[in-house]
Amino acid sequence: YAVSAAQAEERAKSKTVKATQKKLESFQKREQAVVQTLTGLFDDDNKKDPSSSSTTFRVTRKDLEAGKRVVSIGDTEGRSWKDTIVLTADLSLLESELSQQPAAKSFATDVENDAAPLTQPRSVFGVIKVFLNDLKNCTVRIKCKIISGCVELHRCENVQLIIEGGPVATLQADLSSDISVLYRDAPSGKSDSTNGLYWGDSPDDRIFHAGVSNFKVTRELQDEEKRRRGAEKMVVAMADSMIQIKDKDGNVLVKKETVETTPENDDVVEEVLTDGVKDVVAECDQNKARGNEAFGAGEYGQAILLYSLALDKAAELEPNDAHSLVKTDVLYSNRAACFLKLGQHEKAEQDAATALTINPSNLKANFRKGLALHAMGQYYTALPILAQAHKMEPKNKQIKQALQFCEIRMQQDQRKINTK
Repeated sequence: YAVSAAQAEERAKSKTVKATQKKLESFQKREQAVVQTLTGLFDDDNKKDPSSSSTTFRVTRKDLEAGKRVVSIGDTEGRSWKDTIVLTADLSLLESELSQQPAAKSFATDVENDAAPLTQPRSVFGVIKVFLNDLKNCTVRIKCKIISGCVELHRCENVQLIIEGGPVATLQADLSSDISVLYRDAPSGKSDSTNGLYWGDSPDDRIFHAGVSNFKVTRELQDEEKRRRGAEKMVVAMADSMIQIKDKDGNVLVKKETVETTPENDDVVEEVLTDGVKDVVAECDQNKARGNEAFGAGEYGQAILLYSLALDKAAELEPNDAHSLVKTDVLYSNRAACFLKLGQHEKAEQDAATALTINPSNLKANFRKGLALHAMGQYYTALPILAQAHKMEPKNKQIKQALQFCEIRMQQDQRKINTK
């Protein structure tokens, strides 16, 4: 027993301190359980080939132990910005399950209201957070989704950080020098499917820094320019497809177009692919296969994500390589099929049109573009496209039925116009 009030107070304080320390240690232990620390990423490559002008280390799910969802990269020194660490889009497929949490209690009338029931666990995908510590003379490219939207950078020197994946709404940099940050087509933390905001468009996109010298931040919008050019090409393509020929009775005739075909596999040329290209192609094929599995299981949203990851990865290749090695027209066509299943007909039409821009002979893209236009009530535009698909595969019953149904709906619309 305490011999005095002062001693009792000291013992109570000591007990509180120990309890708090125990909770802190428990929290730190849980936190460390999900942190994957990667160090010395260039050491082995530079020792193997010191004459190489650049080294690239790609961080994928294979580099993370089971249950690790926070990536901490540290103690790595390159020779210049050409030495690159890439947090690949593959990390966006990391799955974490949020535990049950009670919903907020309502106090509309009094404090005796019953608490709302527990919400069901749900899955989220991506890396939770990224730490960059003690890096020198290198580039870090973040191409994956970061759930918290937060990246921290400490004690780094001559580092270029390129953010081109999911939104990074908060960047914190401390005690560093010669830091260049490039937001390349990076979405804002407030971006969604309706506003299309890029980083910096919202006041909630922030950078905190202390003790950082020669700190440079820039923004680059390449996708916006690509979309503008793609839209121009699409308008021209759609205008060509809408040209109609009518007979003397006013009936619409399908314009016969000559489709240029190129013989495949006539001259097989063995190409020598670099390891980097092989890695890109392998990752694209992997995401495409997973997308096909998700589609077959009826998980159309997940399939869209996987096809999108494959397309994003294919963008790292030259356009000709992307088509010949990855078949990007098939990826766009597959994603169009997902959008059709979800009733997002405009997006389906856009993807199918992009697939046809890459490969006009893609039968499924022709068919899906026609279906999307038909679903939007654009029967006059859909008819020649469905007719082209029927011409490419006359024995396909689905295409034949869609073409006949489109003709019927177009005739019905024409009658309504004539009766007005």
